[in-house]
Amino acid sequence: MNGKLSLMTLIGTNMITRTIHSPLTIECVLKAHYQPEFIINTDYEAQVDAVNKLIQNGILDRHNKYDLSAKKPYDYTHYTLTEKGKVFVEMILNTPYPIQSWTDPRN
Repeated sequence: MNGKLSLMTLIGTNMITRTIHSPLTIECVLKAHYQPEFIINTDYEAQVDAVNKLIQNGILDRHNKYDLSAKKPYDYTHYTLTEKGKVFVEMILNTPYPIQSWTDPRN
């Protein structure tokens, strides 16, 4: 897999492969898992792009939250995992560590 984590989805007879190209993408997924209302830094363009890709692929959902009871009402956007995202996190958490094996080059 050349260091890339691939997710494969079977649709009819066609196999579609989605590849995660950045550790930042995995970091965003795990933050959404561990922080119920994950908020991104909108000044960090790479993080915004990673989250948008995760939304497009059905891993994250975007939610707006408003607090009208505060002295100054505020709103912010937070992200949560979809059911598909929760399964993806379980896949990541259940990935075994790589092992090294030695072989006889004469065989």
